Amino acid sequence: DNEHMDFFGTFENLRRAFYQFLEKVPFYGRAILCLDDEEVAGLLAELDRPYITYGLTAQADVIASNVVHSGFGSSFQVSLAGKPLGDVNLKVPGLHNVYNALAAISIGLELDIPFEVISKALDSFAGVQRRFQLKGEAAGVIVYDDYGHHPTEIRTTLDGARRGWDGRIVVLFQPHRFSRTRDLLAEFGTAFHNADEVLVLDIYGAGEEEIEGLNGEVVANTLASHGHRYVRYVGSREQAVKSALEVLEPGDLLLTLGAGDIWRVGEEALALLEKKK
Repeated sequence: DNEHMDFFGTFENLRRAFYQFLEKVPFYGRAILCLDDEEVAGLLAELDRPYITYGLTAQADVIASNVVHSGFGSSFQVSLAGKPLGDVNLKVPGLHNVYNALAAISIGLELDIPFEVISKALDSFAGVQRRFQLKGEAAGVIVYDDYGHHPTEIRTTLDGARRGWDGRIVVLFQPHRFSRTRDLLAEFGTAFHNADEVLVLDIYGAGEEEIEGLNGEVVANTLASHGHRYVRYVGSREQAVKSALEVLEPGDLLLTLGAGDIWRVGEEALALLEKKK
């Protein structure tokens, strides 16, 4: 994705960095590559290192088929070079975690780990901190936190949440870095369509200097101009907590999104919801 341009400068430089990384694989090693990703697949023609591909498409080496999403989890069947290996059940949501599991499966198979062992390990995987992490439930509201701060990550996280949640999804979003917000502003505009309500905080600068004319209100207005009907700028963390409690109803899912200190807002809101019990 078009990310970390403050370092790479151009997308071609970023692409070249990935290729140079793959070139470091020794002749006796192997790269594990997602064939469904167009940018990754575009590197294959140049690559002279051994590799294994994974994906949902028929041309991959390790394939997931018959993917079924159920609540905040999924199940699918795995095959290697056309040979069925067995089933996998995940307790983490979204299609992106199916891809993550395929990458792990590919590595395990390359290390000669039996598929049954891999499948059992994946079945017990409960996720990692700040990736759709359950913070708690109170007053009929369930609270999750996610580190997603790039438009692609946000779309992916919300897609996974929507697949598993029938009620309303209320998002508290804290944009991260002024440069990223400026460069990806239009992409942010369409990244939240799976959220029923979005409350936008001030930009978390992460040490960057402010960019004149760019703030959380601009982000909120961009979402609204791209078709989101229920988006509001709330500014500070304190105001975000207050605004969240005003809009939340029993049966809602509250999701905090961002790479800054937005997780604190979710915890503060949860603590106040606890007092409503």
